[in-house]
Amino acid sequence: MSMLSLRLRKVAVTSLKSFGVLVALVAIIYIVYLFATMQAHSTRNGPLPKGNESAVLSEAHQLLAGVPEIRDLSNDSLRFAAMPSFGKRWFAVALSNNGKKVEGSAIIWDQETKTKSTSQFSIPLPVYLRMTGAFDNQVDGYWGEARGWTDGTSLAFERKRGGRIVSGMGNSPCHYAVITNALARDLSGYVPNIAELIEPAAESYAQSQNCNAF
Repeated sequence: MSMLSLRLRKVAVTSLKSFGVLVALVAIIYIVYLFATMQAHSTRNGPLPKGNESAVLSEAHQLLAGVPEIRDLSNDSLRFAAMPSFGKRWFAVALSNNGKKVEGSAIIWDQETKTKSTSQFSIPLPVYLRMTGAFDNQVDGYWGEARGWTDGTSLAFERKRGGRIVSGMGNSPCHYAVITNALARDLSGYVPNIAELIEPAAESYAQSQNCNAF
């Protein structure tokens, strides 16, 4: 074998090794990205982060500032902010089960007039227990999705049970849209205009191939 052939062979081997390292590096970066995306939208222990991780989180905190803090609610409580991308109104709701009755408060922010209204209400305990039971089944153990969505209704929530708090945030039509739809449906008789968030096709879309393919 000539010297030229040996050199070409060495160059080829070195190039293949470098290419393999590059492919491995890209794969690692992509896996880290997918994990971070899933983590950002998963159900996590503790309340919502207080930092400015995203514009959506900042807007959720601004809305939720108008209702009681989760730490000030009972040991069976829920509060959430729902912010539709193209909706006229955004909502923040806090619910607290005090044993004999469930007290609620809401902030409704009008995107067009830049004004807010408040609402105080109570809901029957069976309605609350059915609603939070379905809610808990949806959020418990949710790992998030390895993809992002640009539009839809963003939901940020904090749920307290027995002193333990979990939280989550996202706008996936495969998960958060179903939760938002159920909350809006169950609270439509108590929170003014929250029925605007109801999307009749939410459940069927979540069961479609668009969601089950991932």
